[in-house]
Amino acid sequence: MNGTHNARILLIDDTPAIHQDFRKILAPAADGSELDAVEAALFGSAEATPAARFDLDSAYQGQEGVAKVRAALQAGSPYAMAFVDMRMPPGWDGVETIARLWQADPRLQVVICTAYADYSWEDILARLDVADRLLILKKPFDAIEVCQLANALTAKHRLALQAANRLAELETAVTARTAELQQANAALTVEIAEHARTEAELRLAASVFENTMDGVMITDAAGTIVSVNPAFAAITGYGADEALGKTAALLRSEHHGPEFYGQLWDSLKRDGRWEGEIWNRRRDGELFLEWLRISSVQGDDGRALRYVGVFNDITELRKKDEHIRHLAFHDPLTGLPNRALFLDRL
Repeated sequence: MNGTHNARILLIDDTPAIHQDFRKILAPAADGSELDAVEAALFGSAEATPAARFDLDSAYQGQEGVAKVRAALQAGSPYAMAFVDMRMPPGWDGVETIARLWQADPRLQVVICTAYADYSWEDILARLDVADRLLILKKPFDAIEVCQLANALTAKHRLALQAANRLAELETAVTARTAELQQANAALTVEIAEHARTEAELRLAASVFENTMDGVMITDAAGTIVSVNPAFAAITGYGADEALGKTAALLRSEHHGPEFYGQLWDSLKRDGRWEGEIWNRRRDGELFLEWLRISSVQGDDGRALRYVGVFNDITELRKKDEHIRHLAFHDPLTGLPNRALFLDRL
């Protein structure tokens, strides 16, 4: 747990004792208490200094929690994750609370804390329509489980924000460079001095293209690859000489059916962009999961001239998510199914 980072966490639970337990785990006092020392002496446990102190806030009903999430967003300091109890009479239950939390902040990572499930896990997934923002923690919980979830999900939230910012910046840069080049070409016949400025801007765009850590693939309107950057080769294993002249089907994994690709092209033609997860295959045959954003570059007549695909490999991130889920339902020492998995299956 060394090297973890500070992050904002919200606990929504109607039991004050639960808030005390979470605060002791995630935001302990810096100097420790006399009671902690007595417990260590009685039970033989060594006193340990927490590796990270999280900024933990408390809410005792779902309505209060949603209000705090909205206030944090308005203040420019959103919560990275929330622990949410499933039963909080007389207010909203956990599912209703989570749905409203995600209406306020779709990026919020959520852990359900429950001892008695009013809904099956399948019912929860169906009602909330989630992808990878929801985990479950069965009561009574272990301190190490809480710490692992807090560390992993706050780190994931931070990385997701960084990835979104990088992708947005790159898309803005490509759009801006395209507009500048069009203006430079139109003015080339009347202002020769613009030529030098255009060359400098092209060099800057090429530097961004060559040095970005995200893979970039550019195709013509027919889908034929016309340009790739070094990161593309590093991620996929295909060099530029192998990719140019081919189509994007070069990477197809056969993991998705025709309907998936049909929806992708429909979105591109309708909105000019598509974004999501997709399984592809490297040159050596290994499957990998990538987060892909495709944007169309249109001409003056509104027709697509180029398609720019920007992607990064999120296979390891997905494995970490699956590992977290495994930890939630298995004993960390033996790897055997734990009480939480037993109750879930029961």
